[in-house]
Amino acid sequence: MSKVKPDKITHLDRKEYQSLLEFANDLETIALKLKEEAMVILKEGDHDTIIKPSERVKAEYKYQTRGSRHKFEIELKWDEEEKPSFSIE
Repeated sequence: MSKVKPDKITHLDRKEYQSLLEFANDLETIALKLKEEAMVILKEGDHDTIIKPSERVKAEYKYQTRGSRHKFEIELKWDEEEKPSFSIE
C-alpha cells in the first residue's frame, strides 16, 4: 500500500542581496516573533505569508563551500498533524 503525497506548494520564494547587518536584523526579528507570538508574517507587497510552526520543529543547518563561494542554510521543518505518542509499558 503506497501513500499518495500531496502536491508541494511554494508560498514564497524570495532571494535578495542585503548587507550582513540587514540579514542579522531580519534573523533577530524572526527569532523574536517566533519567541513572542509563535509565528512570523512575511509581507511582500499586499501579500502576507503567515508562518506558524508547531511546537516541535526539526532544525537543519548546512554550510557548504565551493572554491571561494560559501553557502549557509537554516531550515525548519514541522508537521501540522499531531503524531501519536509512543510508549513501551
